[in-house]
Amino acid sequence: MMTSFFSPYMVLFLLLALLIYPYQVSQGKWRKLVIVCCYLMFVVFFGLHGNVGDDYHAYMHYYNMPLTSKDRLLTFEPGFYLFTSFFKAIGLSFTVFLFVYACIVNTLLMRF
Repeated sequence: MMTSFFSPYMVLFLLLALLIYPYQVSQGKWRKLVIVCCYLMFVVFFGLHGNVGDDYHAYMHYYNMPLTSKDRLLTFEPGFYLFTSFFKAIGLSFTVFLFVYACIVNTLLMRF
């Protein structure tokens, strides 16, 4: 019972909750440091996670499709098709793709 309470999601939530107070009382470079810590937690958590959820299976299946497959072009939008095709063409693993994808998504989320 106790192990289910401390799931990775709960640990991430608790770490982020612990950073609320330092963010509120700090200014300048310390506030930016808290933001960078939050960003790094999100990138590491979502960029290096393993086989979790349906999106992981969908992306892995899509990434492992042959580059010449017509389904590959029609499944996701053209930008994502080009992005995954580039990583696959240069021979990078799905884990590297997932990490870079998490970096880009979290950077955009933090920016906007």
